[in-house]
Amino acid sequence: MAFKIARKPKKPKAANWVPIPKKIKWAIVGLFVGMFLGALDQSVLGAALPTIVGELNGVEHMLWVTTAYALAATVVLPISGKMGDLFGHKQLFVVSILVFIAGSAVCISAHTMTALIVGRAIQGFGGGGLMVLAQTILAKMLPDLDQLKRVTPYFAIIFGGSFIVGPFIGGFFTSIDWRLVFWLNVPVGGLALFAALKLVPKISDRLEKPKIDYAGIVLLSLASVAIVLATSWGGTQYAWTSPVIVLLLVGAVLCGVTFAFVERDAAQPIIPWSLFRNRNFVVTTAALTVFGVVMMGALAYLPTYLQMVSGASATKSGLFLMPMVFGMFITGMFVMVIERRTKRYKWAPLTGMVVIAISLGLMNTMTPATSVGVIMVYVGLLGLGMGLSMQILMLVIRNEYQGDEFAVATAGNRYFQQMGMTFGAAAIGALFVANLQHQLTQRLPGMPVGAGGRGSLTPDMVAALPPGVRSAVIESYNYALTPIFIYIIPLVVVAFGILWRLQENPIRSNINDYGGMPGM
Repeated sequence: MAFKIARKPKKPKAANWVPIPKKIKWAIVGLFVGMFLGALDQSVLGAALPTIVGELNGVEHMLWVTTAYALAATVVLPISGKMGDLFGHKQLFVVSILVFIAGSAVCISAHTMTALIVGRAIQGFGGGGLMVLAQTILAKMLPDLDQLKRVTPYFAIIFGGSFIVGPFIGGFFTSIDWRLVFWLNVPVGGLALFAALKLVPKISDRLEKPKIDYAGIVLLSLASVAIVLATSWGGTQYAWTSPVIVLLLVGAVLCGVTFAFVERDAAQPIIPWSLFRNRNFVVTTAALTVFGVVMMGALAYLPTYLQMVSGASATKSGLFLMPMVFGMFITGMFVMVIERRTKRYKWAPLTGMVVIAISLGLMNTMTPATSVGVIMVYVGLLGLGMGLSMQILMLVIRNEYQGDEFAVATAGNRYFQQMGMTFGAAAIGALFVANLQHQLTQRLPGMPVGAGGRGSLTPDMVAALPPGVRSAVIESYNYALTPIFIYIIPLVVVAFGILWRLQENPIRSNINDYGGMPGM
């Protein structure tokens, strides 16, 4: 006699539920691969940096391995968004993948820090386009906002998770050969290219009479480069009062002001002035800009810290940051569930800023005696705060705009966020390197460490040093980084104040629900 187990009937879908076609789901996966590729290379070298700078003897240029990528990505973000509007987002997405792979090839063949930095810049030009174009194409494939809400949590997981998985992947391959970090981009980039060509549907999104804002592109690029150069060189290669730094800062201001006037009269501006009449665009953009500084400041050099101070291997230094991605996933999904049930969400990013500030304060207390387990708890707490903040802010932008307006708004929003990350990488990298050189000089005066001097230190070399010298190096790395976490907390307070102005407009289920954009 056969017995059948009664199955619990499925809960009926909401009346406005619109299923995502299977073909579109596969296209989404392909876009996520492209997004992950672009985001990954901002963090993948964290665990590899100590080995790279040691082999290429270039600790004084260490920050540029990260900054070159971030700067190029920052410059290309608003440009790629507008070029996508003019020439087609899918076509430009394919070009971005090819540029990224070309930059990876340059990095693979690099035998000097200069060549590596050039390759990283080329990667950045491709990677910046991948991020914003993937989001825009996704929004065009999913015009129903309820569909987009279901995939939005994965944006932050991919973006934030790349900062966690990146060091782990970088550490694993560095234990074999650091060049494998860049070789990885070839098959993954090929997969993204296949997905873009075969899975992403054709989108009729080109303007009939495109007009390129050449003046806007040049001015925005010059302003971005000047700010990053001034931040990177100030206090390290040049005094903050030196003519070089002063001229860079003045040039950045002049280019920025001129850019603002040019955009007011441009037929198809890179960043339209109309965006800044939307209160939530201004608030989320400002908050995410600060968030970018905080993220880079907190995460960029933690893998290096774990290797040099805690003695972790390159692979383990990435693995020890995994609690962060779990924290982001848990709170990110929690926020979306609460928003769906209560239609309230402003509390989430505000609470997230508080949690982030607490985690940074705890990370400031780290010493060479702090166990890896305790550090993992601090990192996990940081992930909880980031998960509370990121997803909902990204959804707010989509909620404010529709159609082609969304592409422009996303590009503008991502530009300022990336600018924050670039500024954070440059400023905090410069501060870290300056602190490290000062600490090493104080603790090891006149003593070259390693065959190439202090600039050639690698984790393996540190482990082989005499106990007294090893202790001095470990303490130098510890006190070069931990004070920076306290410096970042005031920025978190600023972000909290900005987010207090967030207007809690209901998250719509369908783009047809739009009744116009709320003003300031």
